[in-house]
Amino acid sequence: MKDDIAIGIDFGTTNTVVVCIDEEKVRILLNMPSEVSVDENGSVILGKDKGVINVSSIKRLLSGDIKDSESLSDAIKAFFPNLVLVKGECFIKVGEKLLSPVLLVSKILEYVRLEVENILQKKISFAILTAPAYFNNNAKSALLKAAKLAGIKVLRIISEPTAAAYAYKVDNKDMSTYLVFDLGGGTFDVSLLQSRKGILRVLGVKGDAWLGGDDADFIIADSIRAKLSDLQVHKDVNILLLARQIKEALSSMSCYRTFVMTADNVSVEISFTISELEHLLLSITNKTIALTKSLLSEHASVKLDKILLVGGSVQLPVFDKALREAFPSVIIEKSKDTEKIVGIGAALQAYNLSGNRKDVLIDVVPLSLGIEVADGLVEVIIPRNSPIPSNVTKLFTTQLAGQTSIKFNVLQGEREFAKDCISIATFELDGIVSMPAGVPRVEVTFALDMNGVLSVQSTELLTNISQDVIVHTSCDLSQDVVHDMISDSISYMQKDSLLREVVESRRNAEILIKKIGLALSKTKTEYPDITGIVSRLRTALDSNDEQLVIDLTQQLNIASINLFSEVLQTCIKGKEITSIM
Repeated sequence: MKDDIAIGIDFGTTNTVVVCIDEEKVRILLNMPSEVSVDENGSVILGKDKGVINVSSIKRLLSGDIKDSESLSDAIKAFFPNLVLVKGECFIKVGEKLLSPVLLVSKILEYVRLEVENILQKKISFAILTAPAYFNNNAKSALLKAAKLAGIKVLRIISEPTAAAYAYKVDNKDMSTYLVFDLGGGTFDVSLLQSRKGILRVLGVKGDAWLGGDDADFIIADSIRAKLSDLQVHKDVNILLLARQIKEALSSMSCYRTFVMTADNVSVEISFTISELEHLLLSITNKTIALTKSLLSEHASVKLDKILLVGGSVQLPVFDKALREAFPSVIIEKSKDTEKIVGIGAALQAYNLSGNRKDVLIDVVPLSLGIEVADGLVEVIIPRNSPIPSNVTKLFTTQLAGQTSIKFNVLQGEREFAKDCISIATFELDGIVSMPAGVPRVEVTFALDMNGVLSVQSTELLTNISQDVIVHTSCDLSQDVVHDMISDSISYMQKDSLLREVVESRRNAEILIKKIGLALSKTKTEYPDITGIVSRLRTALDSNDEQLVIDLTQQLNIASINLFSEVLQTCIKGKEITSIM
């Protein structure tokens, strides 16, 4: 028997689920609240009501979306009354101590490690962690740091919907397409996956890092207060906890009645029906359906076979109903373990990566990655929705004669021009040997790892000098920004494409004119047809007649074949190296 084991950890907003595959069987090791208490000395204690303050939904603070006081919604303030911002970073303040979200999460994960090793009497070899599909790299890095502080080796972070699909065993032999509808306590993710011959591939993802069952609790709590009118509740009554109880009860009942104690010790009856709950949660259901339809519209050619429900909040019938109304012809599947299924999927993947099975799981890049090239254009190196990990190499050169360095602007986005994308890193490759423009060959490699961390390496092939940089993709980008960038790329697609064509055609024309000028200087043969076209092309460039520029460039390419052939033969005989070809 092995003395160590790989586990799957679903660190959720509301609960943390830990699962392993033990003797070929799924074993739920832990299903515990993701909350801690902090005592008056600032010591962190696992669980609730064990200190002076409680901190729950800590996962919300990992997203990196909170940068200033304007980012603090009423819901955030209610969840984190002790939250303070210091230089754009979140902390929980207890007395004079500032506790980071990473520290708080690490305490939960440390308990997980100790408890699991005690239960199994085995060491944890490594863990697969899950994260919302739109967690940016800052959030993933924070999660990895917390795990490291807790003494847990993380082999890979996979998206929650991807893990859930894996647990639903959508690895059938025929090609099928699934939509994973994942509504947890604090996040919503919807993913489109395709399965073929045991391979799962994520086609696309959308989500909202601030939408979940917790939001439903606030809405129900407001309704409770409205029902109580001007009555003051007893100091021991927790309205938010009561709201959660009502929500959970209506997962299996059509009507729920309960009593609330007032400050005057009077017991007041309140009731909620499932139809009333449907009306209250309309804003949430509408948003989830809108995001789902938006994702499907981006993949209109794909036939959807099944919707898989994931997360504790989908136990509410209101979401079943909303999905059936929106997609009446699609099968909807709901596991009895929707709350645990992400952890199960993570455990299955951990089991496979331990060498036990060979199923394949592929995540995708949410936004294209590339570099800025001449005239402010973007050269995409890793396109959006490419599988993760990805490793792509492209060849570039210099624009100017004698150029000894190249500045690289690493970009993220979907537009054709650098000014419309996000710059995520800049660096410079120095020491290039002075040569004519276009002669140096610079190899640029983008390597995106399992956790979405991008390594960019540039190498000049003659001297082998290189420069590299580690880039955090999606840094500080919320899922709303990502969605807006994709929407803008669709809206401006035609305009951007036309403008790019104009820029590229003018650049190609100017380069060709320079090459022909150099070639003509190396031959005594006269080429009146070529010089005539060059003259007309210069006029077209000056007059901004773009179609004429394209037409004349094509003519000039054809007309100059014999010229370049003659010059090439001359150079070969004279062993002269030129940059005209």
